[in-house]
Amino acid sequence: MKKENELAGLERREKILELLNETPQVFVKELSERFGVSDMTIRRDFHMLEEQGIVNVFYGGASLRNTHPAFKCFEMRQEVLYQCKVEIAKKAVSHIREGDVIYLDTSTTVLLMCRFLPDLHLTVITNSFSVMEELYQRRNIALRMAPGIYVPEYGGSMETATVEYLTRYHYDAIFLGGHAIDPAFGASSGGEVEGILKSNLIKNSDRVYFLADHTKFGRRELLKFADVKDFDAIITDSDVDIDTRNKVLQSGGKME
Repeated sequence: MKKENELAGLERREKILELLNETPQVFVKELSERFGVSDMTIRRDFHMLEEQGIVNVFYGGASLRNTHPAFKCFEMRQEVLYQCKVEIAKKAVSHIREGDVIYLDTSTTVLLMCRFLPDLHLTVITNSFSVMEELYQRRNIALRMAPGIYVPEYGGSMETATVEYLTRYHYDAIFLGGHAIDPAFGASSGGEVEGILKSNLIKNSDRVYFLADHTKFGRRELLKFADVKDFDAIITDSDVDIDTRNKVLQSGGKME
């Protein structure tokens, strides 16, 4: 079988889950040969899928977790939400300009932007391991990776050293994701370090974009890091209801 050396990480993980819907188990060695990547890359894929609660990892392989019907099939579980995220990512990349210094955070929606980045000369600064994996071979992109301890729930580094590094820079644009945005309360985070990081990044950027699918609206988490009016645009999908859009606009926010 021809090796798929250029297969992007996200696409590769989708293919792995397609295989798991056809066979009870998949193995590191077989997949590394199939996709033309290292054993370590496949193990990282397994780890990311395990953190999402989709697979069980065992020595040398992985199996599909069957503890809940929602985890039986990646495409069934993510089909609607995935298309929403693609819609958001395509909108978001339209705000990137030649020569921009941009920050891409650890959001899965932000990660999808890597698929649609225009062919421009850019500096991308990130603490997302997956963003780094997607972009490190792009010759037109100067890629800078923040240091710090890897935190599985973020898929990247997230500690004091990460904040100190990322807040040294001035950004032309930053692209933030999140699990909670409320028209009245604003954007919030469940993690203190994440909230501090995002509030400081906003201060250092000329243009600030928040990416959120329709399921993230009306939620409030522990630490608020921005009002809706602090974003140049809140980029969402077409499934957001009119009432939510009106409330955001009434609070001074802009939506796309």
